[in-house]
Amino acid sequence: MARPFTDNNGTTFVNPNFCRSFNFSLSDDLTRLADEVCSEVVLINKTGQDVLIYDSDYFDDANSLLLANNESFVLRGVTNANQISAISPALSAGSGVFYYRTQWYSNSPTR
Repeated sequence: MARPFTDNNGTTFVNPNFCRSFNFSLSDDLTRLADEVCSEVVLINKTGQDVLIYDSDYFDDANSLLLANNESFVLRGVTNANQISAISPALSAGSGVFYYRTQWYSNSPTR
């Protein structure tokens, strides 16, 4: 049986860093990301066009993040990936693939 990892005080270390990867065809319709609990989301634009990213239901262009084609960005401080929405006004329906990965931490937590 494997011995659990512990810190110097004998506290058992539990790795809560569950990650999931997703992709979908993005279009000129605003699309909410999957209902996946996480603390950050890695966004990867491979659509061939610029993508606008919105969070927390702020859909005004003044609150958008522009993610150019072939760029990636880590959005931290969320509690669920479905707080994030994406749209690419220049794309027709289903013509560009958008990738993202949900995760809890960029690095292992210290306890």
